[in-house]
Amino acid sequence: MTDPAATAGPDTGSMVTDAAAELTGALADEGVQHLFINPGTDTAPVQEALAAARKTGTRHPRAILCTHEFVALSSAMGHYFATGTPQAVMVHVDAGTLNLGGALHNAQRNRVPAVIFAGRTPYSSSPDVPGHRDTAIHWQQEQLDQQAVVRAFGKWTMEVPRGRELGGIVRRAYQVAQTDPRGLAYVTLPREALMEPGGTALARRLAPPRPAAPAGASTASGHTPRRPAGSGRPRAPSGRTDIPSRRSGRRTSIRCPSAPRSRRPAPVPMPAPPSAPGCRARAWFRPPPRPRRPRRRANRASRSTRRTAPSREGCRRPASDRRNA
Repeated sequence: MTDPAATAGPDTGSMVTDAAAELTGALADEGVQHLFINPGTDTAPVQEALAAARKTGTRHPRAILCTHEFVALSSAMGHYFATGTPQAVMVHVDAGTLNLGGALHNAQRNRVPAVIFAGRTPYSSSPDVPGHRDTAIHWQQEQLDQQAVVRAFGKWTMEVPRGRELGGIVRRAYQVAQTDPRGLAYVTLPREALMEPGGTALARRLAPPRPAAPAGASTASGHTPRRPAGSGRPRAPSGRTDIPSRRSGRRTSIRCPSAPRSRRPAPVPMPAPPSAPGCRARAWFRPPPRPRRPRRRANRASRSTRRTAPSREGCRRPASDRRNA
């Protein structure tokens, strides 16, 4: 489903007034059909630029309101799977970036070419600067490194310092995102930069770089690059090199001092499987039997003495003792 305003209308090259309008024009020129947005205090210039483009009939992406940032990036992933076009997501400062959550991991693993635009708390507090800090929340939204949240999951991060630099940064972001292996790009937009004057015309689109031609293939000028001498077979890098000796002409093996010496562990002998078809299959896995310890047997004399009960006569006292008692 494509918005008619995103595919028809006059060229926006001569209609760029501010950086926010240049952003919407650059997104449409990159082939972005939908802008999945979770608005905040910093997205007002972009929303006004989208409304102005809809009124004048210029090319612009269709804004899709998302109630959560995780839903916004997940919807962009699904739209990329269905259309194969680059995607754009806009969130609100540091809190909106954190709410992307596990969708960053999903987009990284699926190699989705999307650019995440996030607001950045304004720098200026002077009322003379358009887009200055005007509420107390702008001081609480100041972070030391807001881009660090996405840096581990994306390919490229950048902040727009001035409104006139926005067009080139957006073009570079989509070039990096669409270059194989595809992935995420993260661009922070201060509110002052969005309200500053943009360029006189849209910045040119940057095509993804092409890989180098293989060895032996002719270039555009018809020149065939020469292969270096002795490159008939590829060699794996190792810690030793062969250099011919000056005296004997033989190749001498020299040890590189910087290369670590590898020691291979001794091979572990494995028990041979049973060869006879009738033997037990698990017999050779059993450990050898332990030797039995011999029992200690007592002498028969001591055994008979120990088993014989004492006589009753030995237990009686002498008669003289009985009389005295």
